[in-house]
Amino acid sequence: MRPDATPADGVVVMATGGRPGHRTYDADTDAIVIDAVAFYEGTTVPGDGPIVVHDPIGGPIAIAVAERLGSRAVLVTPDLIAGNELSRSGDLAPANVRLQQAGVRIEKRSILRSVHADHVEVDDRFTGAGGASTPPASSTAATGCPPTTSPT
Repeated sequence: MRPDATPADGVVVMATGGRPGHRTYDADTDAIVIDAVAFYEGTTVPGDGPIVVHDPIGGPIAIAVAERLGSRAVLVTPDLIAGNELSRSGDLAPANVRLQQAGVRIEKRSILRSVHADHVEVDDRFTGAGGASTPPASSTAATGCPPTTSPT
């Protein structure tokens, strides 16, 4: 932005303070992990199988990614309601309707533990019961929301 720019110039700077977060799950070297920024920049998600969308915070980014992926998306969230933080904007119920209409599968109460080439492992947030494998697929990618790592 030019130092002399004013709002009348039509210049808007979005200062979110965003930067890649720390990954809270393990990923095998042959696992495909794509962050949300790369996804929106056009990184191709290979195959035609399910894609796990990791939503650790219940915000709008994962919801938007899952909506865009439609029935390929498996939204993994630790919350009891997908997109929990959307309640602040009044979009919680409408977002969940859109997810259902798009055919998104939602794994609630789930913590992503590891990403493998053909599946991911999740634990139940409250009981700690683990080892659940989702989804069984020939091609799985995890899209971290917020950005967690670069494409491999």
